[in-house]
Amino acid sequence: MEVAIFGLVGVVIGGLLNGGVTWLMEWRRQRAAMKANSRLLVSLLLDAELSFDETFRNRRLGVAKDLPARIEAIDQREIIATISDDAALDLATAKYLIEQACRMSGPLSPDEAAEFSEWADLIHVAVNALQPYAFPTKGPLPAFGPRHQREIQPAAGSEIDSTSS
Repeated sequence: MEVAIFGLVGVVIGGLLNGGVTWLMEWRRQRAAMKANSRLLVSLLLDAELSFDETFRNRRLGVAKDLPARIEAIDQREIIATISDDAALDLATAKYLIEQACRMSGPLSPDEAAEFSEWADLIHVAVNALQPYAFPTKGPLPAFGPRHQREIQPAAGSEIDSTSS
């Protein structure tokens, strides 16, 4: 009888150890996948921010048309389930702005170009919201340039009277 009890205790302890190790390995795998997807999403958002900044400076659209599809191709379920509601809203806003920019065409007016500066700032808010999940040991990622020092560059081929200033 004593041997059977020791065998039963061994089986229970072995099952608990195996279950614990399996759970820990699955948790680490999910965490690594979420980190990789967060990093990929941050890189695409930074690409959009840089494109928006360039669009603002040059008054010429410079956003890759396939950017929304590349962002949607990333598995974001774990990311959205983990981040706060405010960060999820920032991410949804950034994705919406990117989709809107990809639908635009033609030359931009100064007011439309100025909107791209604001949009770049909003996308950077989403980047900073994802940063703790993508790069947990780093601080907030810097923006591509001080937004208040930006100036609109004349579009190539545009005629500007240099004597009027």
